[in-house]
Amino acid sequence: HERWNRKGFFMSQGGFKDKESFQKRELATEYIYKWSCQGCGNYHDWSDANLKYDIIKKDNEIDRQATCDTARIECPNCGHVHKDHIQDRRTLCDSSTYILERIGSNPKTVYIHGVTRLTMWWVSYSEVVGRILDAKEQLNNGRIEPWKQLRQKDFAEYWDNNYVPDKKEIAIGD
Repeated sequence: HERWNRKGFFMSQGGFKDKESFQKRELATEYIYKWSCQGCGNYHDWSDANLKYDIIKKDNEIDRQATCDTARIECPNCGHVHKDHIQDRRTLCDSSTYILERIGSNPKTVYIHGVTRLTMWWVSYSEVVGRILDAKEQLNNGRIEPWKQLRQKDFAEYWDNNYVPDKKEIAIGD
């Protein structure tokens, strides 16, 4: 027909903030997959910002299993705790929906975000906390790649080379 008469869907894990896909996302109308709190009914991002856990130490070392066992999703609005039980995870997933975040300047482009490891009701929050602890331990050893993979693959985020939390500088020499 001498014209493009179909829709294209581009799907990926998180990319890089300085690449073309991120720039196109900035112009798009954006929908974010969010969960509804069972306490107050407000919607929140499926983000590790809402994933809470307590650091439990034993003999001055982090007790990984005990720390992972404290994992929960906490509402930033009312403080309601959603426990790491299969029924609670499934209820949160069932209450989730895509919410319009921003109307972009390019009406033909829509960006939909939300498939993170936390949205999978069959994956325990404690497993996600374990991945976070492992990646942070690698950061402390000077390895950024595991943290980068966690952010891009598990949380479907765009990677920014300028953002690496809790990174300790490695001392050379004495």
